[in-house]
Amino acid sequence: MLSNHPLSLEMSLKIIQDISSVIAYEKGVLQEVPQVLCEFAGECGNALSVLPNGDIFPCECLVNIPRFKLGNIQKNSLKKIVEGKKFRYFVSEYNKLSNQRYNCRWFSVCKGGCFHRRLPECNGDKETDYFCAGRKALFCHIEKALTGKGIDGKI
Repeated sequence: MLSNHPLSLEMSLKIIQDISSVIAYEKGVLQEVPQVLCEFAGECGNALSVLPNGDIFPCECLVNIPRFKLGNIQKNSLKKIVEGKKFRYFVSEYNKLSNQRYNCRWFSVCKGGCFHRRLPECNGDKETDYFCAGRKALFCHIEKALTGKGIDGKI
């Protein structure tokens, strides 16, 4: 089942720009670590989502999955919620990466992809982001552009 959030052209271009920047950094072309979307940063839960009723989730993509509800801001302080056992459960679930992903050549770029897209609720019984195969092909294309043809700023 694919996400109900279609990617806009602007978001698609941001993703390609982020991927290009991370690969350029990995190849030594960029000297500074680029600021990228959460899924390429290897960190999830830094952009909490607060619903109108006060419910808090670690990410906007997880609001329809009850087991990831962290709490309610009307009942507990934000500090208590992010220091609580539900947030620690979320972090432990996020950090469960299979050996297959750690051994992937592109793991340093994608960090396993979006946590939401690795969940059974989203991707069936697979443990990989459903964009994995397509992104690997894109990463190879970007790598060729960076290393084989030089950089002209139009990647």
